[in-house]
Amino acid sequence: DEVLWQAKASVQQKNPGYEVHIHYDSIPDDEEELKRYGDESLLRVAFLNLMDNGCKYSDNKTVNVFLEAKKDLITIRFKDMGTGIAKEEHPYVFDTFYRSATTMSKAGYGIGLALTKRIVNMQGASIEVESEVGEGTTFVLKFPPF
Repeated sequence: DEVLWQAKASVQQKNPGYEVHIHYDSIPDDEEELKRYGDESLLRVAFLNLMDNGCKYSDNKTVNVFLEAKKDLITIRFKDMGTGIAKEEHPYVFDTFYRSATTMSKAGYGIGLALTKRIVNMQGASIEVESEVGEGTTFVLKFPPF
C-alpha cells in the first residue's frame, strides 16, 4: 500500500489536474498480510503508469484504485471512467506499441501497458483488463502469497 501512495503522489505532482482515489475494500488487521516481496521501484513504475493512464483516458481525469487483501491474495483494481476498450482489442492491449483506435488522439507510444505487464509478471503477479466501450476500463492486478 505504501508504493500505491507513492505512485499517487508522483502522478498528482506531475499532473495537478489528475485525481487518484485509493480505497481499501478489505484490509486485514495483521499488517504482515499486506507485505509481498518485490522490487519497490519497478512496482511504483507499474502503479504510476496505470494511474496516469486511468486519468489520461477519463474525461473527469480521475482513477479509483481499490486494494483488497485476503490471506492468500492481494488484488488491486485501477478503474477509470473513460471511453473503454472494445472486447476484440483486449488481447492486444499489453502488446508493445499497440494503440487502440480510441486512444490515438492522446499522447503516447503504446509502451506503458507492455512494460507494466512485464513488471507485474516479474513480481510473480498477474494483470488482466476488464472493459466495455462506454463503460470505462479496469486493470486488475493479483499478487499471490510468496
